[in-house]
Amino acid sequence: MTLTRFWFLIVSLFILLLALFLLYPRLFCRSKPPKPCTGSEPRLKLPLWDGGGIFMTRLHLGDETRAIPFEVAVDTGSNILIVSGPNCSHCDRNDGVWNMSIGSNISCGVQSTIRFVGGQVTNYLWWRALLLDYSPDLRSGKEVEFGVITSSSSRDGDPLNVLGLQGLSTNELFGGGPVFLDSLCGEKTVLFDFSGGHLYIGHVNDLLPPSVNPILMTIPSFGIAFTMANITRMSIDGQMNPPSLTPRFAIFDTGSTQTLVSPDLSHLLSGHHQVTLWFERSSPSHNDNTFSITFTSPPGSVSSSSLPIGSSLLLGNIWLRQYTLVLKYNTREILMY
Repeated sequence: MTLTRFWFLIVSLFILLLALFLLYPRLFCRSKPPKPCTGSEPRLKLPLWDGGGIFMTRLHLGDETRAIPFEVAVDTGSNILIVSGPNCSHCDRNDGVWNMSIGSNISCGVQSTIRFVGGQVTNYLWWRALLLDYSPDLRSGKEVEFGVITSSSSRDGDPLNVLGLQGLSTNELFGGGPVFLDSLCGEKTVLFDFSGGHLYIGHVNDLLPPSVNPILMTIPSFGIAFTMANITRMSIDGQMNPPSLTPRFAIFDTGSTQTLVSPDLSHLLSGHHQVTLWFERSSPSHNDNTFSITFTSPPGSVSSSSLPIGSSLLLGNIWLRQYTLVLKYNTREILMY
């Protein structure tokens, strides 16, 4: 083999690898699997507050020498963690900006678009850093992967102001990406103590009252990160709803302020009402296999919308905050008390 032919093969191989990287970047930058659980993982306790309709929490991301605080919206209708980037002109600059010089081992440098109900965000997939458990003074934590927002837009293409997002569901969004809860060892359970102002991630059984009836969780299998439960019956102000006006599913979405229903049901829920929903129990008793939850419907808290899942009722945080909400993804149970 001549020297010229040798270098021609080397250059050709380099061009082929570069083309594969550009076309199929995830072949070269796969996410690392989460570290094995030790069986005694600490519970994560984070602050929880109402940030003008959307519930927020505070995270610290960085490495052993430096951490950045982020204020992010908590959303059970998403499954990933995304934070503001330095070049995102429509990100909320008060919620924390990721410093690209921290955690230089970027997992995957390609861009991805994540779509949601109100619009979309574009981010780099994916950075890797430590989620420091309690404060930036604690120089240890869990390694998590997250996206850095570079731009955002509404459905009609106009600029959309966005917050950082902490997704607390476990199945895939349309955009894909590393699932936040999958990177944390221990139980995949989240507890929203809305009145007490705390968000717990991990084992929570010692925080629960002695007797709580769990609702059977239904996780959709068609690519939307919604946490749902089957509705068996529904009443409004003590009057049973006919089956034709009773949604099949309830979507538990802390990332939404409104409660969304189909147009034919919205006029029944306008104004102030008492709404009772019956759900399937995860462990049916010999007397009854359903469990009911009653919500107060504040005026203006219900909107009509075409939902991505037909015949469903999306429960926004204005309704959910009336209870303590527990989502147990390992056992597929929802508790409200």
